[in-house]
Amino acid sequence: MLAVGSAHGGGSSSPADDGSVEDDAFLAGLKEVYPPARLSLGWMVDVHLASLAWFLRSVSLGEAPGGSPNLEEGIRTQKLLETAYTSIKE
Repeated sequence: MLAVGSAHGGGSSSPADDGSVEDDAFLAGLKEVYPPARLSLGWMVDVHLASLAWFLRSVSLGEAPGGSPNLEEGIRTQKLLETAYTSIKE
């Protein structure tokens, strides 16, 4: 089971002040849109549903959440992958 699902039952409710995952704003937002275990349709469907909900939430708010990749990061990643594939062929 994914750790994100633990936000909807079980798990510790005490806040962490040590910079751990519990303080991650991106994860906190994801926990808001990730379906609870009792509504699960399998992790793949849950993750897809959460990504769609996250996208629609971002569009409605008119802003991308902190920690979201941007176009520049996507371009750098694509260049890195292309370089890796090219080096394998040589």
